[in-house]
Amino acid sequence: MNVETILTGAIAGIITAGITGFFGVLFAFKQFRTQRAFDRQLEWYEKTTEAVMEFLALNETIVFALKKDRPDLLQEAAKNMMAPLKEYARTANKSLLYCERKMYLRLKEIGAKQREITEATGESPLRAGAEVVELYQSNVKLLEQTAFDLSKPIRKMLGLDKLSLADFEK
Repeated sequence: MNVETILTGAIAGIITAGITGFFGVLFAFKQFRTQRAFDRQLEWYEKTTEAVMEFLALNETIVFALKKDRPDLLQEAAKNMMAPLKEYARTANKSLLYCERKMYLRLKEIGAKQREITEATGESPLRAGAEVVELYQSNVKLLEQTAFDLSKPIRKMLGLDKLSLADFEK
């Protein structure tokens, strides 16, 4: 073996290792970005589902209080209303980044429904009539469906089995 053959082999090995290393780093970086995006989307779905469920519980409490004429429960719900509303609004505002068009439109629909309820009740949910009860009940149904639909991508991302809406409502 002469020096030329050894140098040619060494240079070829170094170039091959450099190119392989370069593409390996590019691939690893792409995988890292993909995983990070997945983690962010999963976190958004989890937080949004929690916010919708909290908002759902608040609406169910209001419906119960209105039907059973329980002003004490209504006042408690009115007092605790801002935190769930703010959390819902915060997560819904990020929906443009993380969810499918259908869910984005549903979350906007919930916001519109809440504005309709606010207009119907004025300053407080304490002012109620049959129309207000009906608005809250329709909001409860919309929130239930939304929470269920939000859980689908989470369960799929985590590799969990599917649930039906009947399972959810039990």
